[in-house]
Amino acid sequence: MSKMRTLILSVILSSCYSLQAHDDKPTVYFNCGKDRIWADFHDGDKLDLTLGRVTYVMHQVKSGSGARYETPKGAKPHVVFWNKGTQASLTIDKKQFPRCHQEK
Repeated sequence: MSKMRTLILSVILSSCYSLQAHDDKPTVYFNCGKDRIWADFHDGDKLDLTLGRVTYVMHQVKSGSGARYETPKGAKPHVVFWNKGTQASLTIDKKQFPRCHQEK
């Protein structure tokens, strides 16, 4: 059973790597005060936002202007990332980070 489980996990992990390798969306880096974050935009409405060693999986929600992403309802912590052009804002729970600026 253990060999079968290892084989299945290997296949799953290699397919995830394969899918990620073909994703043509760029990684975008932002500076939010002293914090550096990177945003991996995926086709559709998904965003992987990384701050330090933590990655938040977020989905696009309705926005009047720009693009707004949030973690799923009920997720802890609640993360909101909004960007328009080269600027963005980041809120984790109720902590508002300084305005974010995209690196060139």
